[in-house]
Amino acid sequence: MKATKRILALTLVGALALGSAFAGTGNNGFQTGKLSGKSADAKAAIALKFMANKGDFKVIKESKDKLGTTTVRVQQYYNNVPVYGSDQIVNIAEDGVVNSFVGFTKELNLTKKIDKTVSKHEAIAIAKTEIASELIDAPKADIVVYIDGETPHYVYQMELVTEMARWNYFVETSTGKVIYKFNSITGGKPAPKMNVANTVAMTAKGVLNKDRTFNGNLNAGQYYLVDLTRGNGVYTYNANYRTRLPGTLWADMDGLLNQTADKPAVSSQYFFGVTYDYFMDTFGRDSFDDRGAQIKSSVHVGSSYNNAYWNGSQFAFGDGDGDVFIPLSGAIDVVAHEFMHAVTENTANLTYSYESGALNEAMSDIFGTAVEFYANENPDWLIGEDISGPGLGAPALRSMKDPTITNDPDHYSVRYTGSQDNGGVHINSSIINKAAYLFAQGGNHYGVNVSGQGVEAMEKVFWRALNNYMTSSTNFAQGRVACVQATTDLYGAGSSQVEAINDAFDAIGVN
Repeated sequence: MKATKRILALTLVGALALGSAFAGTGNNGFQTGKLSGKSADAKAAIALKFMANKGDFKVIKESKDKLGTTTVRVQQYYNNVPVYGSDQIVNIAEDGVVNSFVGFTKELNLTKKIDKTVSKHEAIAIAKTEIASELIDAPKADIVVYIDGETPHYVYQMELVTEMARWNYFVETSTGKVIYKFNSITGGKPAPKMNVANTVAMTAKGVLNKDRTFNGNLNAGQYYLVDLTRGNGVYTYNANYRTRLPGTLWADMDGLLNQTADKPAVSSQYFFGVTYDYFMDTFGRDSFDDRGAQIKSSVHVGSSYNNAYWNGSQFAFGDGDGDVFIPLSGAIDVVAHEFMHAVTENTANLTYSYESGALNEAMSDIFGTAVEFYANENPDWLIGEDISGPGLGAPALRSMKDPTITNDPDHYSVRYTGSQDNGGVHINSSIINKAAYLFAQGGNHYGVNVSGQGVEAMEKVFWRALNNYMTSSTNFAQGRVACVQATTDLYGAGSSQVEAINDAFDAIGVN
């Protein structure tokens, strides 16, 4: 299989999965029931009181869903220092009762006194010696607890930004040793200010030569690909075949956008508008952060670049080489896949390695497909089939219906167990994809019969599981528990839907 098959990657938190380094409580770190008494206190205060005997925690996010549950996400601290990757969830009913807890904590074998033999400036210098390119901004360093396997360290966490990369380093405070590092792609500069009163409807052909109607903005005699009617805007940029992002805001003199080079920009502007509408219409979510975050994308990224990604601040799409892929913004499930990575970062923030990373990828495939059904864009259970070429060696990037047609595993017993692909984040995502497909469509798999419950039930269940019951370190077994609990919340303990979700995970061998 060509390496390019594994390319819809998200460069976000390149950390090691904490996994077995944490001792769980309850079933896979999951407790349900009446875990506290009623309370009229603020939900954040209830959450912190509940966590008081588990260590030192601070609230990082609070949200309330349509069922009346307030989800409070808390971050573990040790010695007033954040523990990298250790977040927990406290779910609270309207009457103040804690009805579920998701998380893992660890008694950290660290001294209270932080050994700062290596200063912050020295740590930055150590990291800079490994970076050949000139830095764009002066790096900042913060002390965190980083757990390397079973061993916790006090480290300086820092970001070093060059023209073509965004390096994150974890340098031990006592020795100056680089404990871990990862590279992500740098973000870009803000767009010119636009006025919503100048919104204009535009129609042009996208990558697949279909007419697309979308919003633009007429400003000083030029038509810009800026839609200010959705959140804080949908903006499309031209990277002009370079890797420095975002490039220049897409502008057109006559507003016709009838050149071949315009097509990827048309597709990006249109599909991000549809994707925004899906999340607003289906879940009432205002952009990927639920606060109307600006949706910024760049097309024509790199030269013959066979990739698309979310880099933590914006989206980027290559044009493909014409053999493996055509311009990647031409597929709605690819656009929505990347958007969902941003959603996941702003909800469970599933760590992008091993099983939590595979869940991260699966969520993007699941909701990329859900958006394709919502838009009625020839919906199917393939990922990226619209932009895949003969050089890919498969009909699509992945198949949720039959992962084996792209040489991906369809059962936990045949999962990839190596370290490549960040521990198989793209490869093993197909196992969870298969469970989602079975829950929606039904079928018999490995001798287990699953009754299909439809796409709407699938999206509701996985959405609630992600938002209410998954943390950054959730693995497949915990993902099953999260999905079963979400289904129970939505449909009741004795429902056919609960039976189906259990059957679906039985069918893929995740118990």
